[in-house]
Amino acid sequence: MNNTLSRRGFIGVLFGSMASCSPPTLFLNINWKLLGQNIFPNTSNLTLEHLMDKYKIPRELLTTTYEYNPDKPSRPKGNTLTVSSWNIAMNNAEKVYKAIESNETLLNSDIIAMQEVFMKVDGSNVKLCLEEVADKLGMAGTYGVQYLPKDINSGNNAIGNLILSRYEIDSSRIIRLPAGFDIEEHTSLIGTPLALSARVNIDGTPLDVYSVHLDSITSPYNRGVQMKSLLDDIEFDNPMLIAGDFNILWNWFEIADDYIRQCGFDDPFGLSEETTINNKEANMALKYGITTGTLDRIFSRNVTVKDYIIHDDIDISDHYPITVVYEV
Repeated sequence: MNNTLSRRGFIGVLFGSMASCSPPTLFLNINWKLLGQNIFPNTSNLTLEHLMDKYKIPRELLTTTYEYNPDKPSRPKGNTLTVSSWNIAMNNAEKVYKAIESNETLLNSDIIAMQEVFMKVDGSNVKLCLEEVADKLGMAGTYGVQYLPKDINSGNNAIGNLILSRYEIDSSRIIRLPAGFDIEEHTSLIGTPLALSARVNIDGTPLDVYSVHLDSITSPYNRGVQMKSLLDDIEFDNPMLIAGDFNILWNWFEIADDYIRQCGFDDPFGLSEETTINNKEANMALKYGITTGTLDRIFSRNVTVKDYIIHDDIDISDHYPITVVYEV
């Protein structure tokens, strides 16, 4: 489907000025304990230091970004910037590349943010599993681990976020976010939510791109805390795009959505009556009866949006890929 943005007033150019922001009044004043915080307690005490010490995990596995930089990324042409985001639900590289190849818009994306990306783990030796995809697309890439198996010698995969770019990536880093769900207790994995940041060099102009994955099995309060932690860490000196799986189900009740908009960001998918959930594959639809929602977003500031798309023809994941085309 193609949805032309018509209601939000995106004014300015991609490389507009930035400013810091403060939390919305609602976030500060609402009694969240009456609305679920006591049901979904914040597990922010699950620090990386605790997890690394308990499971003897080398620190660099959870704090280092892994970069893939071809000699010459395939440079885009024209006066638009096409940005896509996709939670690939741990599909393998072959399936992901075939899906991208089948969709012209995805195939021609200048930047792609991905979540739930597998990476091979063998002791302290880490290999990016989507290197093959990046190479075929002629893109640079950077990866950050979100979750590791408790036993890193088990042969199981790590899961994390990825950013691919047709422009050179000058630097990248991981921003750890407070845990809103005790994954250590309920699964064989350890780790905390994260935002992966990459500084992309667009003809000498830095663009900060974020691939974000907020918790799903938690309260709106905790997603608000995670969003606040991310925005508190951001320096607003450069233009930026914040893309990913935010697990925002109900705009009217999601403080994470309110908070980032308070900071001057906007996205077209919050207005969409369509869903980014592939109900055929989505566990939440089967378990909790949640069949609609724009979990996936691409937030930006001071930009002109030319078009935005939910790719509901790509159905290998429980999330549909999304794309925004910006005028530059």
